[in-house]
Amino acid sequence: MPKKDKIKELTGRLLTSKLRELAMDIIEIDPGSEKATTRAEKLARIVWDHALGYVEIVGSGNKQTEILHKPAPWAIAVLMDRIEGRVANAADPGVDRPGLGERLKGTGTKRINKI
Repeated sequence: MPKKDKIKELTGRLLTSKLRELAMDIIEIDPGSEKATTRAEKLARIVWDHALGYVEIVGSGNKQTEILHKPAPWAIAVLMDRIEGRVANAADPGVDRPGLGERLKGTGTKRINKI
């Protein structure tokens, strides 16, 4: 294996181990039940909320509005793939896809236009 590939592999392993370590950090403790919540659990709850749909309350005082978020197909797909043990599909290198920033910009624009 060339030296460059070896460094890339070791860097990837180090990053993965650090991400796993951070995922297990406790970020909040429920005083009533003394149950600790890790970052991984919080992230899993966010994905579940998106898959099932949720209500977001925006504003403060008398100017509170509820925004209903419908179930997101991407979250449902992620959960089903994980539950069934399927491996995530690798991106096709031949296809030029928009970056995360461009996708988020488009999503934000759609939400603003709905208001």
